[in-house]
Amino acid sequence: MASNRLHLYLKHREALIDQATKIVGDQARAEDVVQDAWLRFSASAGRCGARRPARRLARPQSPA
Repeated sequence: MASNRLHLYLKHREALIDQATKIVGDQARAEDVVQDAWLRFSASAGRCGARRPARRLARPQSPA
């Protein structure tokens, strides 16, 4: 299951970074935002019961 989540992340990472760059205006910051979102997603994926994890990964995250 964890390898499926990692595969999902790697498959969509560049698109997520592109999207985040448009929002934050800086690619390095966007990479950090995407990484933070991945860490939250990875930690909660087993508890959330998400049927469409790609949608959850791309959903805007509230600050920690």
